[in-house]
Amino acid sequence: MSQQKSIAILGASNKSDRYSHRLLSILKAKGYQIFPIHPAISEIDGIKAFPNIESLPTKPDILTLYVSEERSTQLAQSIIDSGVSEIIFNPGAENPPLMQKLLARGKNAYEACSIVMSSTGQL
Repeated sequence: MSQQKSIAILGASNKSDRYSHRLLSILKAKGYQIFPIHPAISEIDGIKAFPNIESLPTKPDILTLYVSEERSTQLAQSIIDSGVSEIIFNPGAENPPLMQKLLARGKNAYEACSIVMSSTGQL
């Protein structure tokens, strides 16, 4: 049996109507190791949340973004320096300049819907 990937959710929310929360719930049910990232939330659905990428206890396999282009631009250096090789820009979180920087550094960065990916076995 293969080990589930670890996934960090930048812009995780404790509001059940948000897509980042829906993804967290799906991944939790499937047994993934999840690292919610939000500067003002300490726990989401019993999972410890982290205030920023730098505070994660380990490097996740995937970083999925649910933040605005403005916010990801502010966090660009942290995202670039995270060491994560796969970065997903979800709908509404697109940031073409940041994606180009990540691609130029050999990262696997792309626009996709993590919820759809999780339901089709792509995560």
